[in-house]
Amino acid sequence: MGEDTIETGVDKLLALFHGNERISVTAAAKRLNLTEEVVQSWVDFLVEERILGTEFKFSKQYIYLNQPVEIQPKIIQQEKISLDSFHDDFVKRAKEKKLPESKIEQFWQDHLRRELQALKDFFFTEAKRKKIQDIEGLWNTYIKEVVGA
Repeated sequence: MGEDTIETGVDKLLALFHGNERISVTAAAKRLNLTEEVVQSWVDFLVEERILGTEFKFSKQYIYLNQPVEIQPKIIQQEKISLDSFHDDFVKRAKEKKLPESKIEQFWQDHLRRELQALKDFFFTEAKRKKIQDIEGLWNTYIKEVVGA
């Protein structure tokens, strides 16, 4: 599976400069199929940030890149969060609130039970919508993986 990339309108505007030294705001708006006002607001911001420059020939405004911009997709790494880390955080916050240590585990189990019950309702609704067979068995498998029971 390939990586998905989101390209914004500003990215498309900057891509217009590949092979072009400068372009008029009017031409950029036409190529992007946007109004000149929208493109002009982007240009104003990019000029403030010194990414673009502007020049006028008579009454026509042209825009150009001050420096080449490398458009590279940002790769976001998601940290895998375990139930243990949630448990540790829960215990830490409980101790900060000066809850009796003998009760913290009971509070954790109650909290976990409530959260899983709320999730179970959603899980069953979505599974029924997708016409999945043996929803209860699938739920039990999920619980075993999450809780580690």
